[in-house]
Amino acid sequence: MRYYFIFGEDDAKFSTHFPYPDGWVEVVATSLDEAIKKFRTQYPDVYEGVLNCSMFYDESSWASMFPEIRWPNWICQKVIA
Repeated sequence: MRYYFIFGEDDAKFSTHFPYPDGWVEVVATSLDEAIKKFRTQYPDVYEGVLNCSMFYDESSWASMFPEIRWPNWICQKVIA
């Protein structure tokens, strides 16, 4: 299963620490817990206990949001397998 971690600019306090504004990272994992662990190995928390992204989605939630329409200029920055 794929999980999508996005980096927005909604909160200036946190967004300055995001690795990729206006993009996302895909993580291939068997569960959300595994995806979060994989994500954190490459993008550790800037603030303890707070993921270094603005939001994350599973495959079905991601598809239902029509990301290519909602964020037309955003791109996948990296895939973590």
